[in-house]
Order: sequence, then C-alpha cells, then structure tokens
Amino acid sequence: MRIAFITSMDRGIPLFILNELNYYFSHGIEGKVFFVMSRPGVYMPPEHWHSVYLSPFNAFVHQITYLFKNPKKYIELLFDALKHRTLFEFFIAWEFAQHMHDCTHIHAFFADHKLVIARYCAAILQKTFSCSVYGYDVYCPKNRELIKEIYRHTEFVVATNLLFKELLNRNFGVPQEKIILARTVVDASKYSNSIEYTPEDRKVAEAIATQRNAFKILCVARLVYRKGVHILIHAISMLVRKKRNVVLWIVGDGVERRNLEKLAEKLGISQHVQFFGALGVENLLPLYQNCDLYCQPSITDPGGDKEGLPVAMTEAMAFEKVVIATRHADIPNVIREILVPENNAEALADAIERVIEMPEQMRKAIGVKNREIVLQEFSEKNYDRVIARFLSL
Repeated sequence: MRIAFITSMDRGIPLFILNELNYYFSHGIEGKVFFVMSRPGVYMPPEHWHSVYLSPFNAFVHQITYLFKNPKKYIELLFDALKHRTLFEFFIAWEFAQHMHDCTHIHAFFADHKLVIARYCAAILQKTFSCSVYGYDVYCPKNRELIKEIYRHTEFVVATNLLFKELLNRNFGVPQEKIILARTVVDASKYSNSIEYTPEDRKVAEAIATQRNAFKILCVARLVYRKGVHILIHAISMLVRKKRNVVLWIVGDGVERRNLEKLAEKLGISQHVQFFGALGVENLLPLYQNCDLYCQPSITDPGGDKEGLPVAMTEAMAFEKVVIATRHADIPNVIREILVPENNAEALADAIERVIEMPEQMRKAIGVKNREIVLQEFSEKNYDRVIARFLSL
C-alpha cells in the first residue's frame, strides 16, 4: 500500500501533519509526500521521506507534453478546470501525477486547493482519493459548491473533531458512514510531567529562571486574528491593574505579531507579556511544563473562519495544566471546566483570577482530569483508524 499525500509547507510543515505522517510511515504505510508549497520553517520533512516538491515553472512548460501524451483526458479535464476556474490546480495535478503511477491511493491534507489537485490526479490516473479536514476548509471554503461536488467522489473524509463530522454531513452532504473521526493525536509519553525538560533556547531558559514567582500564563498560537490573543492581552492588562503578579508567554508567529506587540506597549504591560516567536518542540515542552495556566482565547473572525480544535490546547492538557478557553468551535466538546464567551476580556480576566485564587489541590485535580481526556480521546488509536481504512482500499 503506497499513498500519495498532498500537503503544503508554508514556513515549514505543520507539526501535526509531520507527526501524523511519521506515524503512518512507521506503521505499515508507504508513501510519497507532494508539497504544493515549500517554504522552510521550524519543522521540515525528514530526509528519509520520499518528498516531491512543486516547480511551478516545470509544471507550466510540461503541459504541452501532457497534452500530446493523453489528449482526450487532458482536454476533458481542461474544460472542467476552465469551468471551475481551477487551472492552477489542473496544471499542478498533471505534474504531480507523473510521480504517482506507483501509488494506489491519493490523500489530501485540507479540503482546499489540495483536494482539487487530488481529484484531478485521481482522474488522470484512475485512482481513488480522500482527504482530511482541519478548520477553514469546513467553515469557509473558497469554492464551496466545487468542494461539495468533489466530496461525492471521495472514498472517505477524515474529520479531526466531532463538530467537523457534523458539519461535513449537514453542510456538504457527506454521508456519516463515509466520515472517519480521527482527532489529532497527542503523544502523552512526550507531553508529560514525568520527564523534566530543559530548554535549549536562552530566552526561554531565562524566562523560566527569572519568572518563577509570577503566575505564568501560556498561549501557543499562530498569531492571526481568530486566535484571539489580543483579547488575552487586554485581560492581562486588567489583572495587572489589580496588582496581580502575572506574566503572559506567547509562542508563535504570524501577521498579527507586530499589532500585538504594539497593543502590549499601548496598555503599558510590555514587561508582563513575552513574545518567543515560533519555537521547536524542544523549547516548547519546558514552557508547557513550567506554566501555571494555559489560555486558548479563540474567536470567530469577521469572515466566519474559526478554529478546529487547537492542538496546543490538548498538549497543555497532557501536561496536567488547567486550561481556560472560549466557547468556540469544538472546544466545549473537550474542555468542560472553565469556558468563557468569545471576545470578552473581562470574563477571561475573571476566569484567570479564579484560577490564581484556586487551591493548588483543586488545580491539580483539574489538570489530572485534563490529562485523562487526552489519554482517552487523543491517543494513537485515531491514526490507527485511518491506517485501517487505507489498508482496506
């Protein structure tokens, strides 16, 4: 069984996709990984992977060759691409398809342009295809009607949380029996207080060493609007005005970073907010271990985009941390203790203050319960369900 996986690498490969593919490849699945985009970042594909990188120039100039090799199929799919305005995906598919002849199935990570490419590759090679969905591709896909039509031809769709399973069925007409629920796995043996982690990054080490007496709040997120980090910074400002000794650790990067830094400066709390940027797992684990509270202030952005289920939140839960989150997307299906409304800095500040005042024994009990949720619902059995489906093809 050899699968052609189609994904993107914008500032590195997403860690959850890296972990998922590594698990598949170590548990009986052979595969090639096709990258539509390949910008380097914190996490990169291992050298032993069979990776295929897109050359847009080659994809374009080779089209005349593909036309002469298979004129009937090429023209048929070209008309389809013109109809749906998917020429870019059409060109890429013909280029990728030349490297997929030895693959038995095609799987796209995200039901966006990568699923469109998978569909064209499958049509060119007469192979089956499937996809996994993660967030914006469920809430606000760019070509909803086309994606809805493509779902009709997929072998199966992997929903990474309960809400997505419901939305795939209700909004896109995907039959329940065609949907596999497979949450993003957290390696609880690594994300654990049973191991003492030492940071390699000097800035991380200094923060842990010098801020031991402060109440440390961690937020790990790509710094975009829907992560709601600006709401959390306002909440920290309210706590500082109440003379609470708090510090906010923000891990991640993105288009909103400079705006968030300016906001902290404007509120006069820069010394209480520390931006670490994007960190590798070796420096992130010590921050999970040493924080007192994890906050996930996710919100719905003006375009309707939302979270799926933030992986960082479940990683913090594995470390037996108390988590405060918003009533957003699939989060209430996992976090049952401390939820606040979206876009409400005052409610978030009040919730943080309650945790600060909470007896340590109660905090510990909530943390233990959070780890139990991870062990039960985010174990590798989720990946095993997808592997079983691949092997059944």
